[in-house]
Amino acid sequence: MQPNGTAPLPPDHDPFAFITQDNPVPKKTLVNPSSMKAQIAIIVGFVILLIIGAIITVSLLGGGDKDRTQSYIEISQRQTEIIRISALASEKAKSLETKSLAYTTNLAVSSSQKELTTILVKRGVTEKALAKELGALKNSKSDELLAEAERNNRYDETFKEILNTELTNYQKQLNAVSGGAKKSEFAVLEKSFNQISVIQKSDK
Repeated sequence: MQPNGTAPLPPDHDPFAFITQDNPVPKKTLVNPSSMKAQIAIIVGFVILLIIGAIITVSLLGGGDKDRTQSYIEISQRQTEIIRISALASEKAKSLETKSLAYTTNLAVSSSQKELTTILVKRGVTEKALAKELGALKNSKSDELLAEAERNNRYDETFKEILNTELTNYQKQLNAVSGGAKKSEFAVLEKSFNQISVIQKSDK
């Protein structure tokens, strides 16, 4: 019987086993599986947000670009009407001054229209499709006023009034669409605007 009631140790017991034996150590990994899943989820979420943002941006820019193209078409329609009435006045006006005004206007606006047509073609509008659009702004009221003015010997005055209204509206269109235009397109719009300013000043 052992002192103090201590149970006897087994014969093969090694009191120094805790020193000589290797204790199992938990295996360590470079990546925590749960942490990796969280990172993947964050990355996927971020990519989805980027895709949604890109879609929205392209949609907004695309819509704005279509609106700008339509505005250019409407300007070209206005140009067509100015060219039309100035061509009539070049033949029917009484005074050399009015004929000169009509001719100069026709020449300047025709040149601007060619430049604008180039822009529209680059934007995907075919010349054939554009040609169908250009007669849409024909103002039959102008023809009626000019015909009546010719009968009353007031053709020149009436033409100048109609032309001034058309040129003013034309400049308003140019100014409205110039904001945010590409550099090359802005140059064409600015040139067209300035040409009309010179014509209007010369007629005063």
